[in-house]
Amino acid sequence: MPSTSPLSTIACATLWLGTLLPLSAVETTLYSTDFSEFELGDDTLVGNNGWMSTHPLEGLHGTLDGIFEAGNRSGNIGFGIPAESEDDFNVVTLWRPIDVDPIADGTLIHFSVDTAIADSDNDFYDSFYYSIYNQDDTLLGSVIFDNTVENFGIWRYDGEDFDDLDIRFNHGQSYHLEMTIDFANNLWTATLDDLTLFQDSPFTSGDVIMNLGDVAAEWEIDDLDNPGTNWMYFDNWSVRASSTEEEPTEPDAIDDLQMVITSMGTAELSWSGNVGDRFLVEISDQLQSWNGDHPNAAVTATASGATFTDETNGSTARFYRVRRLTD
Repeated sequence: MPSTSPLSTIACATLWLGTLLPLSAVETTLYSTDFSEFELGDDTLVGNNGWMSTHPLEGLHGTLDGIFEAGNRSGNIGFGIPAESEDDFNVVTLWRPIDVDPIADGTLIHFSVDTAIADSDNDFYDSFYYSIYNQDDTLLGSVIFDNTVENFGIWRYDGEDFDDLDIRFNHGQSYHLEMTIDFANNLWTATLDDLTLFQDSPFTSGDVIMNLGDVAAEWEIDDLDNPGTNWMYFDNWSVRASSTEEEPTEPDAIDDLQMVITSMGTAELSWSGNVGDRFLVEISDQLQSWNGDHPNAAVTATASGATFTDETNGSTARFYRVRRLTD
């Protein structure tokens, strides 16, 4: 007849500690805003909260209310007429510096934003970019909402070449854009709502320094003499970094663990588990080193739970722990 052994109490005390720790990436917010802290109107972004622009105080960007939902404040770029410049540069850039080194830090960079394109009503049309720059102000890559008649749709730019993604967008419709950039491997992925724009595509071309200076909203004017009255709206702007080295999270406990030693010295362990859950039973004679090479060490839970039997125990003092295996 089985009898409960003091060994079961010792073993139970070590079992939860032996649960394998699942892994999860640690994510850090580098910058985020919903623009609610900015004043309403033109030219309210630049000079506040670190925002900068190639065209400050020209009424080409600012904040508006009620675009994405009632009472909501968002940023915008476009519509106006840029001041004349000596080089007639046709791109208005708005950015907030980040300045990190993802390769040295061992991180992936994530950018997300809610965005919409308002169409022109003057028969002239332009393009709008979400661009990644390095700390030398070199453009590394962009996702482009091209509103021109000739090239209408969403494009990808790698600093040298443009790639038509053959995806169209609707004017006035709010989209959620997500980008993930792997600087170490020069790859990136982007999604628009539930649609994958591209996945693990080459990020940037040419011999450039691979670090992050900023993420920018840009307006490329197709005809400087006739800017379109189109706009790009943006909200919930977020730049984050996640570690490429995953860290352990809090493990799940092993529930309803019991152990008995039979009169023949056989150790019988049982515990709760969902059907298909996988476990590994490890054994130690001295609580210093553990091994999981017992013939019955690998356990898969059934409808009645999980069980382990050690018929080799005999009279030897032995300790057990259960590890929950995760994918």
